[in-house]
Amino acid sequence: MEVDKISSIGRPLDFNYKTNKAIAIITAITILVGIAFSVLNQLDFFNIIFHGVSFGFSFFLCWAITREIDPDNNLSAFIGLIPLLVFLAIWPETNLAILFWMLISLRIINRTSGLPATKLDSVMLLVFSVLLSYYFSWIFGFLTALVFLFDAKLIKGQKFQLALASIVTIVTLILVILTNQNFALLPLLSLESASLLIVTIIFLMIIYGEKDVISKGDQNNEPLYLSRLRAAQLFALISALVISFFASYFVALIPLWCAFIGVILNKLSKLIFQRSI
Repeated sequence: MEVDKISSIGRPLDFNYKTNKAIAIITAITILVGIAFSVLNQLDFFNIIFHGVSFGFSFFLCWAITREIDPDNNLSAFIGLIPLLVFLAIWPETNLAILFWMLISLRIINRTSGLPATKLDSVMLLVFSVLLSYYFSWIFGFLTALVFLFDAKLIKGQKFQLALASIVTIVTLILVILTNQNFALLPLLSLESASLLIVTIIFLMIIYGEKDVISKGDQNNEPLYLSRLRAAQLFALISALVISFFASYFVALIPLWCAFIGVILNKLSKLIFQRSI
């Protein structure tokens, strides 16, 4: 059975493109850097490998997520890696599971693969979100319901997603009752909160300013839909805010925030360059 019959949201790296070669090299190097840091911290063998791989793949997922929220600009994905290196030197505890959930959610909404998600794709996201809701926060369940609603209501929407949205909402409500999870609010009067709000305001301006998209789907070579791109950008921002402020996973989402920063810095550099010529 062909892979694309099972899943339609995969985006394999094509090494004919220099940018894909570059991120593969960067990922390999940062894995080695992460291993070196772990050795210096005198961790045991398992943790050395785990932290090294986690460190490296945080860079890859930051790059991949940026490509989903700003597909027209390859440079944004690499600019975001610069602040990420600085932040990971201070807070190395990212969460690959949460970042992977974000990546899959964005691909279902914006359809950068060129194809709508298969039913198996959506069911796998539902199951994954339930696990995240159980082990981390029930917020992930409600955010996943939003993914399904976006995909159902946007252009060429899939109506079966409405059923999955209802299912994940009901399951999440049951988890809320059974696990008795509480909010862990990030202090609003802090440097972190102020920085996040500044990034949020600027990124909202970028979303509002998006007028077209020239990138095409990987598998159908048709232009992406602007409405879906905007929805993906908005979902990423809403998720980052809710998870950071109400689930106390700000550090885990540093690669996502760096993705926003990469887009912002790239847009600002273009504006400055255009005004200077």
